[in-house]
Formats: sequence, C-alpha cells, structure tokens
Amino acid sequence: MYTKIIAATLLFASFTFAQFGQTDNKTRRPIDKTDYYYHAHDGIYFSTGFTFAYESLSKHYEKKDWSTTDAEDNTFKGWIPPLVEVRLGGYYLNVAGIYGAFALGLGTGDMEATGPDSDDEEGWKEKASATTLRIHLGLGSDFYPFQDKESPLYGLFFGICAGFAFEGAEITSDYHYQKTDETFHNFFGRIETGYDWWFCTRWRVGASFNYTFGGFMHTESPNYDYSGSRKEEQTTISHTFGLAIRIAH
Repeated sequence: MYTKIIAATLLFASFTFAQFGQTDNKTRRPIDKTDYYYHAHDGIYFSTGFTFAYESLSKHYEKKDWSTTDAEDNTFKGWIPPLVEVRLGGYYLNVAGIYGAFALGLGTGDMEATGPDSDDEEGWKEKASATTLRIHLGLGSDFYPFQDKESPLYGLFFGICAGFAFEGAEITSDYHYQKTDETFHNFFGRIETGYDWWFCTRWRVGASFNYTFGGFMHTESPNYDYSGSRKEEQTTISHTFGLAIRIAH
C-alpha cells in the first residue's frame, strides 16, 4: 500500500517538474515536426466554435422635456443555442494567437418592457416571448502560457476579445405594447479560459468558458437650446455566459 502511495506521489512530482523544465532532457520524447506527437501553435490561426450561452440584455430610455422626465426599460433574457463564431489570424512565437472574429447566433427567451403610468404609481409592465439575433465583429487573442509539450497543462489557454455587437429582439407572442422589436447594440469585451486536445498533428478540439460584457450610451438633444432642458438618453447593457466547443488549427 505504501509503495503505491509513494509511486503515485513520485509520478505527480515528475509531471510538475517537467512543466518547469526540471526533468532530464534525455527522458523526453524527441520532437519531430513530421511526427504525430508534434503539436505547435504556429502558422495560420483558424477556429470555428459553437457557443451555448445565456444572455441578459437591457436598455434604458430617459427623455427629459422641460420640466418632465419620462423613463422606459426594455429587457431580454434567454438562451442562444448556439452562437457560431469563426476566427482567422496567425500565431506569434508559439505563445499567442491573434485573430479577427465574426459571429452569428439566434436566441429565444422573454422580452419585458416597463415604464411610468400617470394613473399608477408602480407604472406599467408588459412581458412576452421573443427571439433575438446577435452578430458581432471583434479582435482577440488566445494565450498559451505552458510550453512544455510533455506537460498535461500544454493546451490550456486564456483569451480576450473586444468589438462591436449588433443585437435585436423581436416579439413572437401577444404583446399589447406599441413596440414589436428592440435593438441592443453595444461595444463588448470578452474573457475566456479553456483547453485544447489534439487529434492530429495540427488540428485540435477544445472547450472553454467565457463571459462577455457589453455597453453603449447614446445622447441626443433635439431642438437643443442654451438651457439644455431637452435631452434623450439611451443606455444598453448586456451580460453573456457561455460554454464553447471549437475545432481549431
């Protein structure tokens, strides 16, 4: 029993020391670029991913007209099954992949609108089923901090991406409110962490978790006068939590 415990401890230690380059080079498998075992992050970066995500979108309107203020909120909460994203770029020093991204996805959930009511202090509220469309364009990078191909951590990556998202939701059920759709365009930032498994010399499959935050503010002053008493503001905020499956080169 003690022999097995000692053997397991030594095996774990060997993996740990291999990551930091403390193992004897003679014990490592020779790396040959023609060998199935050779995996490297170099050349063209290409990736196709499918993200299954939960998304929350909100938009706040506020209209100030002389001495009165009207406010309205529209929200969408639902699932995107899935968001398809294509990335294309290149690798740098076998450590980072830099890419441009294009994504398209359809989602389903509930749309809710609320606003003030002169006859009711709590205001009015409408809720209905809706579908959403998301298209985004961005620039990003994946980082591969572990370079020892013998390490089980080789393939772990961290990613960031930023860009602009075109989003809209459309009502699909009975809805008494005057609007049947709403836009939630925003600038977004995304963080991601995941792991890749090679199934041949250059191609691999991976899984990752990501979080995306988006926001946008727009202000108009129609027929603006020097007092600045007329103003319209729109603020969009989005949160997206996703699980992505991808195939990459």
